[in-house]
Amino acid sequence: MRAARAAPPLLASPGMSRASRSHLADIGPRGLTSHIGSDGSDTFKRLDRFGRWQQVAGENMQYGARSAEEAVLQLLIDDGVTQPGPSDEYS
Repeated sequence: MRAARAAPPLLASPGMSRASRSHLADIGPRGLTSHIGSDGSDTFKRLDRFGRWQQVAGENMQYGARSAEEAVLQLLIDDGVTQPGPSDEYS
């Protein structure tokens, strides 16, 4: 990470935020942890409901962090993960 160049700040996407909240409202009360919605929708079907995407997108689901800092640290460290999982790309 020290050798990586800095990226511009991330900006919130209203459409992506709505897609995320919709998925949380769908699976959260059921106690599920899945990228697939109860209607069979995947990440990109949900994104398409709330906007048009021109580059790439992905979905990261985080459970159990007590703060935003802890969530980011979990992503950076990936403790116990020997290989990253499959990547979802949308273009």
